[in-house]
Amino acid sequence: MIEDPISYRVDGEIGRIKFQCHHVVRDGVVVLDTSREVFPALTGQEWYQTVGFKDLAIVHGARCGSYRRTTDTLNRVRHQPKATPLRTVRDRVEAEGRAVAEALDREARSVLRDSGINDQTLLPVEPQSTCTPKHLDPQRVEHVLREIAGGDEQLLAAMRANPVKYEDPHTAVNVSIDEDVAKKQKEHREPPGRTTARSSASQVSATSATEDASKDGDPPVAVAASVNDEVAKRPKDHRNLPGRTAGQPLESQASKSSATEAEKKRVHATVAHVQMGDNQRVFASAGLLSTCLLVAAMIVANKKLLWTWMFFVDGQKTLRDTILQVFAWQGTLQLILDWFHLVKKCKESLSSALNNRHVRNAELKPLLRLLWYGNVDGALRALHQIDAKHVKNQEALDRLIGYLERNRPYIPCYVARKRLGLRNSSNRGEKSNDIVMSARQKHKGMSWSQSGSSALATLSALVANDNHRTWFEERTVDFRLAA
Repeated sequence: MIEDPISYRVDGEIGRIKFQCHHVVRDGVVVLDTSREVFPALTGQEWYQTVGFKDLAIVHGARCGSYRRTTDTLNRVRHQPKATPLRTVRDRVEAEGRAVAEALDREARSVLRDSGINDQTLLPVEPQSTCTPKHLDPQRVEHVLREIAGGDEQLLAAMRANPVKYEDPHTAVNVSIDEDVAKKQKEHREPPGRTTARSSASQVSATSATEDASKDGDPPVAVAASVNDEVAKRPKDHRNLPGRTAGQPLESQASKSSATEAEKKRVHATVAHVQMGDNQRVFASAGLLSTCLLVAAMIVANKKLLWTWMFFVDGQKTLRDTILQVFAWQGTLQLILDWFHLVKKCKESLSSALNNRHVRNAELKPLLRLLWYGNVDGALRALHQIDAKHVKNQEALDRLIGYLERNRPYIPCYVARKRLGLRNSSNRGEKSNDIVMSARQKHKGMSWSQSGSSALATLSALVANDNHRTWFEERTVDFRLAA
């Protein structure tokens, strides 16, 4: 037995420790190397990190506070000042987040393939019979509507005419998806005193280029860098979606558009809250399509393919259209426009369209009452009948009218849903976003890389689901809920 000259390094809950490993040699050949066959193999200057270390550094550290504070606290409680550097903590946390995201992606694709769904397009490989959603007893719904109407036949007819059905909550999957952004970290930071000089040099260079172009007879052209971004094509209505084949990936249907300067300075995250009865899960990723992949795998893994899929959205067009495009094949799909965001949209639009707050408030109250009862036709008539002398911005009023027209299939009778004990809000998605993304990444002065932001959001979602111990110990993820 020969002692390994290089110490094995462990970063643990009790501190950083080193110990010697050994080689067993027989006839000049190493038959056992404990540094690789007994303990996990290390490369370079790597330290093996224990489950206890990850629990301190991630669950009770970086997920809640800054990397600097996490590093200081970690070294303080272990009584080893400056033992683990800040950069090591940050790099290891981000690497752990990326590993979780990759494991979730692999498992999600495996679940979908095993269930006969193409993991690239999220379409069934073979045509399936149309799913029939299960609704509440019509007699019960009619009884509630009559109670609400209180003898007003016109109101009762308007509520009956609302196109959104009342799903059976015992056979419904409720999904809330919310997108959020944080400030993007600059790739390079200018040293103090050099920013002004470099800016001046850039201005001189740009001026010279403009003057040279003018001398050649061409008009001056502002030079600006543009970044092409993949944006999925958005169908106008989920009932008239363009056809997609099982072999056509979602990414191939995207159209490119130039990113604005504001978009270049942001990092994106999409958070989804999935509820099935008393069980719930939270997922987070850098993109909407990857989040839809995780949501689909969650539903399929728990045998809820034939249940009603209820998506609660905030009215964002890209979010709504992407969901309708990705899950167009699912016959039980239904979107509900969140009441809070509908009220907010009406308030903001009428503030821009009308002369003053008194006029706005006078028009807003009856408009919201009509929408609360699901009477979109009545709301549109009310907007068209606003006296022109009270309108200062007709374009803003037209935008609100177009917004209600586009979202007509997703505006239910909110008061009836409330009486029936059904959801009207996407607040669970908003709250999940606060826990996973906003509370940690949107403080003043913070900025992030896209990979770092996504990794930390993925880890926060893992902890929110209480699956972090299984991942730390077994390196596995599972979409199936406990029976």
